[in-house]
Amino acid sequence: MEAQTLVLSVSHLNLHSCDNSKSFMIRINEQLCNRIKELSAQVASLGVDWIEEESNRGMWADTSYGESIEDGETHDEAMLNIMAYPNKVSKTVIRINKTHFHFYGIPKGCDERSKMLTAEFPINKLDINTRFIAEGF
Repeated sequence: MEAQTLVLSVSHLNLHSCDNSKSFMIRINEQLCNRIKELSAQVASLGVDWIEEESNRGMWADTSYGESIEDGETHDEAMLNIMAYPNKVSKTVIRINKTHFHFYGIPKGCDERSKMLTAEFPINKLDINTRFIAEGF
């Protein structure tokens, strides 16, 4: 599997959050892809709703990939803007169910009330042979 860059939209539990992240970017390599599929299978076999695992991967950013594209930026310009404005988080977690996964993060210096959530991503899309996928914009 060729590594994929995945960019997901971000929403906030608290509209007055201390963080302004709008995009989450992560590289999905073969190891992470296999881990997601393995945990998804465990969800099914255990009969639970989801499994969570802490992750130090990915980047939370103030820039919205979708808004950048709508404003006429190229893909490369939008990606550079995401990388130019990263936000610090104290914790990033991946939550995996049978068919989808998403990430959530707690901004540095904030508590659970400021939790940020990414759009859900279908696990079966991990098998699509493409280098870039944007979801939720």
